Amino acid sequence: MLKGTRVYIIICVVAIIQYGNTFEHDYAWDDAIVITENDRVQQGLSDPSIFFKNIKSDEIQHRYGYRPISLMSFALDIELSEMTPKTGHVMNALYYAFLCCLIFYFLRRMFPEKGALFSIIVVGLFLIHPLHVEVVANIKSRDEILAMTFGIASLIFLLNFLEKEKNTVLYAGMMILMLVLSFLSKENGITFVGVLLVVAYFRSTEKLKTYLKYGLPILGGLLLLGIRYYVYSDAFFENNVTELLETNQYKEDGFIGNPLHDVNGFFELFPNVFNILMKSLGLIVFPTTLVHDYGYAHSTIVGWTHPLVIVSVLFHVGLVYVVIREFKKKSALLFGILFYFITLSVYLHIVQVGPDYMGERFLFTPSLGGIIAIVALVERISKVSFNSDKEPVWKHAKAKIALGVLGVLFIMGFVKTLNRNKAWENNRTLFEADIETLNDCARTQYNYACLLHKEYEKSPTQRKQDKILYHYQRAVDISDRSMKAMIDLANAYMEFGRPEKGKRAFEAAVESYPDFAPPYMQLARYYLSVQDFQSALDNFQKAEKLTQIPEVYQSMATCNLKLNQLEKALQNMKDGIKYKPSHPEYYILKSDLHRLLNQNEESKKELERTLELFPDNAEAQQKHAIISELLNQKNY
Repeated sequence: MLKGTRVYIIICVVAIIQYGNTFEHDYAWDDAIVITENDRVQQGLSDPSIFFKNIKSDEIQHRYGYRPISLMSFALDIELSEMTPKTGHVMNALYYAFLCCLIFYFLRRMFPEKGALFSIIVVGLFLIHPLHVEVVANIKSRDEILAMTFGIASLIFLLNFLEKEKNTVLYAGMMILMLVLSFLSKENGITFVGVLLVVAYFRSTEKLKTYLKYGLPILGGLLLLGIRYYVYSDAFFENNVTELLETNQYKEDGFIGNPLHDVNGFFELFPNVFNILMKSLGLIVFPTTLVHDYGYAHSTIVGWTHPLVIVSVLFHVGLVYVVIREFKKKSALLFGILFYFITLSVYLHIVQVGPDYMGERFLFTPSLGGIIAIVALVERISKVSFNSDKEPVWKHAKAKIALGVLGVLFIMGFVKTLNRNKAWENNRTLFEADIETLNDCARTQYNYACLLHKEYEKSPTQRKQDKILYHYQRAVDISDRSMKAMIDLANAYMEFGRPEKGKRAFEAAVESYPDFAPPYMQLARYYLSVQDFQSALDNFQKAEKLTQIPEVYQSMATCNLKLNQLEKALQNMKDGIKYKPSHPEYYILKSDLHRLLNQNEESKKELERTLELFPDNAEAQQKHAIISELLNQKNY
């Protein structure tokens, strides 16, 4: 049997081979959140304190949560190679290899009676599991690897605390430190508090009082809860989302990512919990169809009469019976089941409905528990022991069959993972790999349309226009709960020379979102494009009742200018000036209106104000020179 460092070397080699075909991949999916569009990460490690600021806004880079350790790891990538995706992909594979080595060490410590082969089988199946592609091949999902790595490390230090005679205070401190680092890598690290309690239960020891054995994990959990409530409090956030909502400029409907935002009460929620449980188990056992998005309507709200819910309820009632039966035995089967449910619990939306209905990355940590339970169950059913430390397993016929089945699963998983890796090369390959399966997913259809639209700008063709419009329209047809998708569809119609369809799409957006300003503003811009200035003004005025921002007042002024209503136009600009416009065009237009009304002194003052704010603006400089010369001639 393999001994010593050879097992760890093999684990690392397999991990590198398994994910070696991702090393030349580009950034993909939500890497923008943490790398390509994240100002803090791109500064590298010059000021680590910036990663501990909790910023929440409508900007992409601030939609990540409070994960300073993960952000620092991405900044380290930048330090190593500036901004190249290859470094990120290589580092992900290395972190993953280290995690698998750590899992092997933990399993050997946790189940010494099982022998090395049991741990090798579990780690092998975990290592090649296709579900993990989203985590390893997507750089951003490194947070899952780090959270699990520190979580497993906390379990190892707890074992040291419970089993060793010396340095118990050090081990206790390290356990809590690893737990905190897990949580600061990703919030699901808090579930390791529950796993720590399970480990404490499995390790009977007379040298420690019961309250101390269980108290240490509980203390760690209380610490994490304290961190969680502090960093998610209004006092800690730097937040502009509330401001945007209050000014009716921003509408992000969580329903598109997770339809459970529409459920009312636990009675409606729990059949969906059982649905998620069964689908999650299916992905762990049969990871045949993998996708990057489980939003609406690929996932929908289900009731108690749904066939999968009924099957799930019956299955999990049986599983509760197994847990009760195994509880006193403290078996590997029990540990695997408890590990699986504890680490999955935060993704069942029981305490708080999350932004995504499901995700393959959500099953990364729970899958270890599932694999432990499956291997233990195979061992139990085949009535053979995978403890090769006592005697060679392959001497028994049933053991050969069991190992053969597991070997086939290993090869199938390895090949499936290699193939799935290819989908994560970049956004185009990812969307195209999944678009057929996700034909019913509004968010994916919209994201694919946006990608095609961006590429269209480089090489426009009629065929590309039709494809872009198809996917925008498909997204809106699936759900009208995305204001941005509706507006982008209308804008695409306008851009592609189909103004009447654009108008109807804008009107549909207004009908769906009557209490938000952007649809009115976009419809007004349609009327501007066809020179119907009165209709444009009417819609800008409707927008102004909902949001008071400089852009609305400037647009109203433009309409009044076109309608030769100069006094009204100037009043629009005066009304908007108190909202502190941030671009020079606003002040220049106000100056132009003063000049059209023969208010040359006021026009000059406005230009001087413009140059104070924007001293390098060439248009303001030129107009200031002209109006100054005009006034000098008049005075002369």
